[in-house]
Amino acid sequence: MCVLALRAHRVRQIEERFAAGQRWYESNFAFTTPLGTPPDASNVIDQSVRPICDRAGIPYATRARMRGPVEGRGLRLYDLRHSCASLLIAAGVPLRVVQDVLRHTNIRTTADRYTHLVPQVVAEALAAMDRAFLGEAK
Repeated sequence: MCVLALRAHRVRQIEERFAAGQRWYESNFAFTTPLGTPPDASNVIDQSVRPICDRAGIPYATRARMRGPVEGRGLRLYDLRHSCASLLIAAGVPLRVVQDVLRHTNIRTTADRYTHLVPQVVAEALAAMDRAFLGEAK
């Protein structure tokens, strides 16, 4: 799924390159502005995350909401990273692999942040063992 999305993005980027002509800046970044320059971090939320959240009906984090209660905060980019880790762990992906995906230099960082999710995985593993020993189907 990611490879297909990245290929489609690359096609769009090539089209932007031709449209920009001589104004194109070759940065070798996967994600750029329509002129090839690196995106400005302060605009990423407004230009990318905000429209996606609006289409999905998900509130997005703003500076004002960040100061308020967590329930009304809205989606932050970090929340997507945390969701990725949570889904991987819930799917039984080994913590070492989750560490690699998140690019943590130390597995302790991954374990300290996400071990609260491991009991669910352990419970699912034990249930699978019960099914195996009792000869039950999934």
